Amino acid sequence: MIEIIIPEIIIGIFAIIVLLLPRTGIKPLYITLIGLMMGLLFSLNPIYGIAFNNSIKVDTLSTLFRLIFIGITTLVTLASVEFKDIQTYFSLLLTALLGMLITSSSGDLIVLYMGLELTALSTYCLVGFTKKKISIEASMKYFLSGAFFSAVTLFGISLVYGLTGSIYFNDILIPQNPVGLIAVLFLIGGFGFKAAIVPFHMWLADTHSGAPTPISAFLSGGVVNLAFVAFLRVFLSISTLSSEWGLILAVLSILTMSFGNIVALSQRAIKRMFAYSTIAQMGYILVGIAISSEYGDIGKFAIMASLLHLTVHLFMKGGAFIAVGSIYDTIGHEIEDYIGLRKRAPVTAFFMTIFLISLAGLVPMGGFISKLLLLISTIKSNNYMFILGISLLLNSIISCVYYGRIIRNMYFMQPDNEEKVEIPIGFIVAMGISAIIVILIGIYPTPFVEFINNVSVSL
Repeated sequence: MIEIIIPEIIIGIFAIIVLLLPRTGIKPLYITLIGLMMGLLFSLNPIYGIAFNNSIKVDTLSTLFRLIFIGITTLVTLASVEFKDIQTYFSLLLTALLGMLITSSSGDLIVLYMGLELTALSTYCLVGFTKKKISIEASMKYFLSGAFFSAVTLFGISLVYGLTGSIYFNDILIPQNPVGLIAVLFLIGGFGFKAAIVPFHMWLADTHSGAPTPISAFLSGGVVNLAFVAFLRVFLSISTLSSEWGLILAVLSILTMSFGNIVALSQRAIKRMFAYSTIAQMGYILVGIAISSEYGDIGKFAIMASLLHLTVHLFMKGGAFIAVGSIYDTIGHEIEDYIGLRKRAPVTAFFMTIFLISLAGLVPMGGFISKLLLLISTIKSNNYMFILGISLLLNSIISCVYYGRIIRNMYFMQPDNEEKVEIPIGFIVAMGISAIIVILIGIYPTPFVEFINNVSVSL
């Protein structure tokens, strides 16, 4: 059944080709895009099944995340014009994507762990790729904290195996005892670090600040979302502990969205503000995962709402970081540098406004639809989960303050310097694709909701 992993094979082959191909007239960026388009084509026509002794499982969930991860990698590649001639950069990018695809199609804990670590090792290098002092420092902090939580994840996996005698998701039924709860807590800690969930978020702001801006987009749009594959694959199998981990995730959701939004209010640097905004968005996504501890239609609806918000987040936050990257070295790094951006870089200002409106959860963007569905899932819940809805509303209001500050600077304040800034075509294409999808999900969500609902029902 090797045919079920054709997208993974294609991405792996192109990661090697980009690295080893002799320097010719074809730039590594273009070779990477060819590989991504081929991977996307086969992902749109998936072959479902199980392979390698149940270690690989291709289903609707893996198909959704294949599209998500190939999508964000394509956007990042388009925006990586600074590195267009550097083979190593694109090979690492494709290797990180390969790890994501392996995680998405994992059928057991070991394959899932291998996919997570393959992505992590590649992104450690990508964060420090420019070899600037701030980049190397960010990469080392990310690596050291990542190594610790990698061990935490592995220890949780070993406890699960010791309790159940199996590493396969279909066979994991953790008993209700103290050791079982400890195993769950270790897995939440390990996956929570990848998703930048409070209190495991300590790496995200510094890493975003030091990383090349396209890689910041890759981290926010791809890497942090990767952890939710693990959450869904693993925790939906732990049926005997659903009420306990549902409560734990609900508390973490409130802490994460509240901390992210409150700290983002005081940020002056644009990338750090978006980093804390990403933490808040992870809290929103966690709402549906927590409510999924309820069986039946409510749990499935909540998962669908989380998956939709995750999909929207990829394009609105990835697009926002790409917008930042298009002017990062010419306009400046601070929010105050965006004063009068409508005159200096009108295209970037226009797309940035779309992304900010969606991130705030306002009509008519995709962020409004996904947050609305998350809110409905909390209302439908039969227990304390309605508190998540209240927290979601309050935090969305808070977020409007710092998103609105950027829009005010861009459109309602006069710049000291009105010199036009030239935006590379790769950035414009990436921002345009992201904006179109965000708007489409906002004004015509039906096909997106139906597809993602089919995914949640099949889980």
